[in-house]
Order: sequence, then structure tokens, then C-alpha cells
Amino acid sequence: EAMMTDVYRENPESTPVLYMGSPVFSATGDLDAIIIFQINTERITSLLSDKIGMGETGETYLVGEDFRMRSNARSIPENAVLNQKVDSKAVAHSLKHQSGTMEIEKDYRGISVLTAYSHLELNEKMGAGFEWAIITQIDQTDAFNLLEKLRGNIFWTVLILIFLVGVAGFIQSKIIAEPINDLSYRFVMLNDGDFTVEIPETAKRRQD
Repeated sequence: EAMMTDVYRENPESTPVLYMGSPVFSATGDLDAIIIFQINTERITSLLSDKIGMGETGETYLVGEDFRMRSNARSIPENAVLNQKVDSKAVAHSLKHQSGTMEIEKDYRGISVLTAYSHLELNEKMGAGFEWAIITQIDQTDAFNLLEKLRGNIFWTVLILIFLVGVAGFIQSKIIAEPINDLSYRFVMLNDGDFTVEIPETAKRRQD
């Protein structure tokens, strides 16, 4: 079966890497070869670097069981792997095979963030013998700024709708009220003895 190693340095000066391997069997079931892949942590980071919908400060990164990063972070684009420690409740919960969200907690920079966390099930799915936490976070101020923008958009949308409804109501009332006022005035004149008053042709054609 396929196996993978945790991220490590082959020597103090080397770039952190991990290895994945899998046996190759012949049609008769004999072991023909073993395929080994070396994966650079920069490749792992690039897979997590999608910033769509993440605001100015949103980021996703991996953390190992030693509470050290297994991918570089948005605010630490280099040398975070195996160096930057992330001792947070979100990571602790993830490594206990839990998933969820944290409303406000301090991240590795000491900044208040909103966090979603989970684990990758490396041990269950690949028999890796270790686990990684995957953390997605956004700064509290950035998240609330997005909320304030949404609230502002809703306010102005409602205000414009109220204005449009008011204008439409005013126009509709003018269309209905003016002919009624005109007819009322003519009936008052008739009541006062002025029998020269005529009803307008437009009023005669109205169906309401």
C-alpha cells in the first residue's frame, strides 16, 4: 500500500521535503518496483495559496503534531516550514481529530482571527502514523470589515427600494386622485346651478 513520510530536512541546510511511495506489482502479483516521489513543501504551499474569497488577510496552512508548520503561511512566505510554531486551540482540536470553527483566538502572530480547522486523516487513509491539522483563518478586523461592507450594501439597497416604492406610490396616487378631484369639482359646480359643466371625455372612457 502507499505510504508517506512527514516533512523533514535531510540535513540542516536542505529544503524541507516529504516522500510518498507505492509498490508496483506485476500481473502475477510479484513485486516489480517501488515508486518514490519527493514532494517539495513549496508545492504543498502552492496548493493552499488560493486567495479567492479570503479577503486581505485570509490564509490556509498545515501544522504537524509538533505544532510546527508544514507549509509556508501568507504572512511568512519563506522558512515557516518546521520553524514557525502554531500553539493554538484550533490546532490542538484538529490533532485530536476534531473539526469546527473558532470565533476569536490569537494566531501565531498574536493577532485575533476567526478560524476554521480540521485534520487530514493521514493516518486513517494512508497509514501515515502521524497527523496534520489544516487551518483556515482570517483576521478579525478583516472579517468584520467584510461584514460592515455587506451591512452597508443592504442598507443602501433597502433605502433605494423605499425611495422607488415611494415614487411609484406618489405617481399612482396622482393618476387616481387627480381625476377624482376634477370630477368632484365639476359636481360641486353642478350643485351650485352651473349646468354648463361637462364631463371630460377621458373621464368617460375610464373603466375604474
